[in-house]
Amino acid sequence: MQLKVLFYWLHDRGKNYNLFMLEEDDYDDDNETKDSTIVLKHQKYTTWLYVLLLMVSLYILFYITLMQPNSQIVTIYHITPNIFHQLYDDHIETLSCPCSTITIPHKNFVSNTIAFHSLCSSIFINKSWIEALYFINASEYSVSDFRTTAKSQFQLLADLCSISNDTVSQNQIDFDNDEFLTIHLLPEERLRMELNATINLIKNSISTQIISFLNYIRVYVRGNYMVSALNTNLILGSYYDINQYTIHQLETQYTEDTTIFVTTPETLKCGIQNPITPASFLSRSGVLGIFIFAGWSKPITNSTYVKGFFTGCTPLEALLPSTLDCLYDIACIQLLINYFPSLTQFDLNWTNSILPPKQKNSTVYDYLLDLFIEERSTKVNYPKYFNECAPSSCSYTTIDQTNFSYAVTMFISLYGGLIIILRLIAPILIQSFSKLKHAYTDHNVHLLYRNIHPKRFFQAMKKLNLFKHIEQRTEDNIKQQRIITRIYLILLAGSFTVILIFTSLSTDIVTITESNPSLTTYNNLQVLHSNTLRCPCSTTILPYEKFLTLSPILHQVCSSDFVSDRWLSLMQKITDYNAEDWRNRAYLQFQLLSNLCELAKNTIDDAVHHFLLQSLIASTVLSQIEFSTQLDAILNQFFQSTINSFGSLVNIARLFTQIDQFYMVSRKNNWDTIQDNSLTPNIRVNNITNESTLQLIFNLPGTRYVNLSSINCICATNPDCQTPIAVYQMDSIWNSRIYAYISYIVPGSIASCSTFQSVLLSQLFCFYSDTDCYSILKNYVKDSYYQNAEFPSWFEVQPLVYHANLSRYPPNTLISTIVEQIMIEKWNPSYSYNHFYDLCSPNYCTYSQRVRLKSLFEVIITYISMIGGLTFALRFITSVFTNNIRQLLEIIFRRRRRRRRQQQSVCRLTYNQLKRMVKSFLIFLYNSIIHLNIFSRRDFGSHVDQMTAKYLGKWTTRLYLILFALGLTILTLYSIIQPQTVTKIFDKPSFDFYNQLKEAYGDKFKCTCSVIASQYAEFVDIEAEFHQICTSSFTSDQWRNKITDGLISNLSIYEQRDYRRFLSAHLQYLQGLCQLSIQSINNSIEQFLNSLFITTELLSDYDFHQRLNSSIEQKKSTASKTLIRLFFLMRSINHENAFVSSYGTNYEYSSTWFSANVYVPYIPNRAIIYDRNCSCGLQSNCTTQANFIGESMNSSILIPIKGLKMGCLPSESLRSSTLECFYDPLCLNLIQKYTNSTHKINSSIHLSIEGSRYLINTTVAELNDNLFVEQWATTINYSSYFEQCLPLLCSYTNIQKFNVLYTITLILGLQGGLTIVLKWICPKLVQIIANLHKNRKNRLNIIGTTTAKISYLDVDHTTDVQTTSMNISSEYHLFVSCYESALSVITLESILNHQIDRISRLF
Repeated sequence: MQLKVLFYWLHDRGKNYNLFMLEEDDYDDDNETKDSTIVLKHQKYTTWLYVLLLMVSLYILFYITLMQPNSQIVTIYHITPNIFHQLYDDHIETLSCPCSTITIPHKNFVSNTIAFHSLCSSIFINKSWIEALYFINASEYSVSDFRTTAKSQFQLLADLCSISNDTVSQNQIDFDNDEFLTIHLLPEERLRMELNATINLIKNSISTQIISFLNYIRVYVRGNYMVSALNTNLILGSYYDINQYTIHQLETQYTEDTTIFVTTPETLKCGIQNPITPASFLSRSGVLGIFIFAGWSKPITNSTYVKGFFTGCTPLEALLPSTLDCLYDIACIQLLINYFPSLTQFDLNWTNSILPPKQKNSTVYDYLLDLFIEERSTKVNYPKYFNECAPSSCSYTTIDQTNFSYAVTMFISLYGGLIIILRLIAPILIQSFSKLKHAYTDHNVHLLYRNIHPKRFFQAMKKLNLFKHIEQRTEDNIKQQRIITRIYLILLAGSFTVILIFTSLSTDIVTITESNPSLTTYNNLQVLHSNTLRCPCSTTILPYEKFLTLSPILHQVCSSDFVSDRWLSLMQKITDYNAEDWRNRAYLQFQLLSNLCELAKNTIDDAVHHFLLQSLIASTVLSQIEFSTQLDAILNQFFQSTINSFGSLVNIARLFTQIDQFYMVSRKNNWDTIQDNSLTPNIRVNNITNESTLQLIFNLPGTRYVNLSSINCICATNPDCQTPIAVYQMDSIWNSRIYAYISYIVPGSIASCSTFQSVLLSQLFCFYSDTDCYSILKNYVKDSYYQNAEFPSWFEVQPLVYHANLSRYPPNTLISTIVEQIMIEKWNPSYSYNHFYDLCSPNYCTYSQRVRLKSLFEVIITYISMIGGLTFALRFITSVFTNNIRQLLEIIFRRRRRRRRQQQSVCRLTYNQLKRMVKSFLIFLYNSIIHLNIFSRRDFGSHVDQMTAKYLGKWTTRLYLILFALGLTILTLYSIIQPQTVTKIFDKPSFDFYNQLKEAYGDKFKCTCSVIASQYAEFVDIEAEFHQICTSSFTSDQWRNKITDGLISNLSIYEQRDYRRFLSAHLQYLQGLCQLSIQSINNSIEQFLNSLFITTELLSDYDFHQRLNSSIEQKKSTASKTLIRLFFLMRSINHENAFVSSYGTNYEYSSTWFSANVYVPYIPNRAIIYDRNCSCGLQSNCTTQANFIGESMNSSILIPIKGLKMGCLPSESLRSSTLECFYDPLCLNLIQKYTNSTHKINSSIHLSIEGSRYLINTTVAELNDNLFVEQWATTINYSSYFEQCLPLLCSYTNIQKFNVLYTITLILGLQGGLTIVLKWICPKLVQIIANLHKNRKNRLNIIGTTTAKISYLDVDHTTDVQTTSMNISSEYHLFVSCYESALSVITLESILNHQIDRISRLF
């Protein structure tokens, strides 16, 4: 029943609800007489339409506003690791925490623990252990006896451990000093991934160059057939014939058959193959003939083996396949002690000294691949990384619905605007509908058209009065009200126009997110937003092998028949009696070419394999252009570094061979002795024991004229010795050939000082199909083959074919040029951007776009929300301003009239009068506010009488003002104190403008690089200044030739320790070291300058120089290390393989049993001893003072040369020397004197110590370790870097907590809504309170008393107001008459007196 009553009540209220009846102080100025019933009906219709439109509009606008997603950048300060982890988990897609330090040295937060193989810290690589294994007569043991090579193998182990340790340590130092680039703070998991990728890259590439060099040296040694003093690959024997001794050589060979005098297909010869057998201890026999000593077979079953060790042609080849099992076995160690008596001096517990049990059966070569590293562990200290990064803030973007405060503010603002708009629209719609209906009903369409004529509109606008008042209806009042209306409308239109321009044209940078973009989507975004597009990769470590392939193509000779096994086996049958004949050299050269091809292929495959194991670290998706640019730069750097490294190997090996003149021999296809004419036997007799000793004296090798008449060049003094190779025809009587003449000179074939050098200086010209010499050589080969092969099986070899578009090497290209390029024709890289994108697999992309701050809908919302505030403010301002201007003008005119009436006025305004005036004004202002009433009787209902309505209106006004001020303040403050991220954008700033902005905004100013990868060469220039010896004439061919042209070409004429034997070698070595050093440094600089400097954001000047200087310093520190390491490895291999120098300065062949009754007795070898009893068999750096040996009175005199040394090898002795002689003109003159140089030395060419960081007595070894670098000259150009980065967009982001424009807009919006809401709510609240108070008074029966008090108070207050007004008027007139200049006070008086009764109406 109550619900039914409530329903009827609501129905009745709604049916009679009228919001459009005239206000008490309003009137209808329409002159037409209207039926009050129709007017009331239209007002109700208008009310219903108004309410419906208001509800629908509020719902639609408010709902759309709430549902519209709001993108907001949230910035968090005071970041801790826990806060970062929480933010990363919650906002992984958009979180950005810029590091205050973007480059952090690895050592600050990464620690590596590396454990080497236990061998490298054991007694077995100790110097005393190695020396205990040394036998002076090691060459007298057989090839398979472990005592022959034991010392050398363990010394090699020690050197390999040393070079591995040095390489790893240096690499660790480089890694520690290398800076980790972290523009933004990385989560711990991603940090570990990136570091592990870097460490794996180091692990995979650290040993590549050492292994490549080692393999090259092995091929180089076998190709040149360098002789070991240990008698393991070649044996020399003496042969007595026709009253003289001749020296014969025989290569060692291994065969399973005990019939060692027969070469079978299973026989492996050290001149060609590389046989190895298990190491053992054999019993020594007496004097052996050369054939017995040179052949060895697998030890018999009951032989004493050394577990895990091998013997072979050289100690290095024997060591690499060894597994070192003996060093894990106490019984085997005891066996070594038994056979090496010097080991008994060690007072050790061998049980504790053996190596701990090994986990896998690896060879030394396997250990070397890992640089003897057994375990590596990396520890990342994330808190330290976090502290180094030191992010000051983190920002992330949220896409949220409108928050509560904004919703309340927007609702109030929309409510105020919609009420005004709909109150204007609803009556117009109802009136229009009524007129339309009336016109159609009366069939008076003409009247309808006349009513909507534009003239009617202008007439209506002319009569429009928005400020009418029922008590001010005079003609002047109406005229004034219409003027105010027009001013109001003009101001309103102007305000809306300004807001329209500001709102619609204001732009800002917003961040837009695209989830799971496809490649097509990314490409489209890249085209549209290339400057700001950022797509973080879900996987930042991208292995090259997943999107990159390398298919290198070698020179066609490497896939031709000329390096096939079938061709090589055929060439083995091609022989001739003359050793210089091309047919005798052909097999070895083709074999060496085959080995070089295999080495090049293995080197390239290994380098490519290690490269593809590396990863591209990409934090964000690279554009296709950037991807190609980076890949091309990375690949070019890889190609160039691989080629340069291999070229360095070639040059280093060639240099050492040239300087030390190692003893190299030729081969025979059958196992037979070859007479060696480069050795001269010399028999010496001991006067005491009368014992004869056969000593061999080396004649330095050289090349012969092509007609074989004589030697035309000595290799020791001329590194470029060469002569053409020919096919010779021999005249013979019976089986003896007595004369050789040239049958055919082979074009492009060169004979030089070694097999390897001969091949490098030759061409492949005669092996191409379109050359005449190809068919000629093929006929010579074919004829010789059929003459020598027992069962010939010839096949037609396919010649090379040159196509200019397929090969970059013409037929006349030197083989050395091809070899230095690792035989590469093309690298054939191929990479897939699609695969790269799939691997990167971005979960989202973000890009910034300059858009208008508000869409059309948002502009409409803003307009609606501001209508209420603007109309309220402008109605008040326009009315007050217009009236004040009018009254001010009246006052001015009145004052002028007063001046004319008063000729003189002398009046004084006392302090008490002024005090009374101010007090009266304050009382007046207080009473005015107390009695202010802006509510009419209708606001409280028709049932309330006039007196009660006036009383309630005053209290309602007070409540309204309090709530209005409080609500406006709270909502405004709550909205404006919310921090807002303000971003200022600067498009394409110039370099000068950028510097100004950077100085103004500091680190908060950021610029995004449009080109993120640039070569260092674009903004860095590096030059190295070398020691003056490298730029002086002393290291030139011209000076060397001049200073040595007076020497006898056959240096063997000079005594063994006469410095004239070493002078040319030292000068050549000094020149070679300088050239290699300069080349290495320049290659390092070139690689660095061609590498990419990657920055996504433009670095500040300070950060840029800091990063560049750090990278350059690191490059400087590593520039010399690689080359020095290769030098050390080369020296170690040469020494431990005991290669014999043709200078005869490290080993000497001597035999006391040369006359023994055996067939060609072998000749053993002994190391030469230098100062301090230093043996070349133990140490390579044994030296003595360099002297010229002169003769005086039938005796030899020694003339020392300042700073220079002689020793085991020219290369080693120069390392121990200093350059003091080159600083001293007297010393240079001494050299000129004893070399009999006919060219006078200019005394001014000597070196000067000024400007050098090296002392005069600095050794060449120290200079070489620094690659002769004096200093570095580095130029870094920041402006060029700026141009390369090419920032198209720079921004400054700030957290702004107060925005004037936003605040004004907000207040205007809230003001209108609050005014309307509170004017509706406040009367209801006061009525409710009054009713409650009235009910309470009724219960107390004091209603009449209350009414009387109310009446009394009203009358009393009215009297007070009138009295106060009179007093204030009197005081103000006195103030004006005394101080006419106080125009502002007069204006204030006039405004207050006149407006006190208008304030209520305006509200």
